[in-house]
Amino acid sequence: AVTVAVAVVVGVILGRELGSRDRNVAPAATSAAAPMPATPAPLTAGVSLVRRVGTREQPLTTGAQVAPGDRLSMFVRGSDSMFVYVLDEDATGEVYGLFPIPGLAPANPLQASTEHRLPGDLGNEVFYWTVTSAGERESIIAIGSRTPIRELEEAIAHFPRATPGKP
Repeated sequence: AVTVAVAVVVGVILGRELGSRDRNVAPAATSAAAPMPATPAPLTAGVSLVRRVGTREQPLTTGAQVAPGDRLSMFVRGSDSMFVYVLDEDATGEVYGLFPIPGLAPANPLQASTEHRLPGDLGNEVFYWTVTSAGERESIIAIGSRTPIRELEEAIAHFPRATPGKP
């Protein structure tokens, strides 16, 4: 069995509009005070990583052991619609793109207040991430954002990707 550090980290990034505002510029003087734009509530998400054992789902926690052949899924529910990216980093520093996977549903953006199973489904068939080799420690990282993170999407395009039907 392989010891896996399941570091399920939900990176919550507020929309680019918040980060791109220049906070150092004073507003122009007007005769009436301009209303301040409403700040959206923080984006939150619940995430759990599970192993499929027969017909049951078994939660995985930090330090859980997995072995080649184990089938894994992640359940994600966000407070708002969000773009989700799931990555796996192994002990050697190799990074793999686990979600999104073209052709599977759901696809980004994931709808708010709905529990989504990742990596997803193709028609009526549920797909899992299948552990294909023994390693040491691995980290599963989930990142959520209200808007697409283009720089991350470009980086993921160069990572080895999870693909249905292939290890």
